[in-house]
Amino acid sequence: MSTHIDLGTAPGQPILTAGGEGVAFQAAVTVLPELEEAAARPRTIWRHPAFIVSLVLAGLAVIAAAVMLVLSLVLGGSHGAVSDAALSEAGGNLHLTWNSSGAVELYVLTGSSTLDASQLVVGTDEAWIPSALGVYDQSSCFVIRPQGTSGEVSAAVDALAAQGAASVCVRDAASQ
Repeated sequence: MSTHIDLGTAPGQPILTAGGEGVAFQAAVTVLPELEEAAARPRTIWRHPAFIVSLVLAGLAVIAAAVMLVLSLVLGGSHGAVSDAALSEAGGNLHLTWNSSGAVELYVLTGSSTLDASQLVVGTDEAWIPSALGVYDQSSCFVIRPQGTSGEVSAAVDALAAQGAASVCVRDAASQ
């Protein structure tokens, strides 16, 4: 039995014939519909994800700053008073120590002059004053008071008590 198969006899349309009518290898319907290009709509800045994230983070930062400000006002209070001021001499240099719960200001009173020596403060409880600076002599006194204290710097007992300050004089220094 011989069968004859013709392939590709019609131009552009392969046909398979096996002793009968051929079967077309072309679909009548297209497989995928034609896509129309969608119009690109620009996104407004209010709806952009990066803007929304940055807006939320900025809001959180403002809220955190407000909470910290309120807590510092409620819990911070004023800086504690300075107490237990002491002065010692070591190698011609002076070492001042005191007790305080916060930052302090340091002043040198010599006669009628007042010198702000706050830059010599180390930490919150001591200061080293080299004799080479020439900021003090045997008649000098040091006044240590909480930072931000207003009023005139004085070594008078009533002024020191009102400001929460302490003082110590060079003539009281114990040589080591």
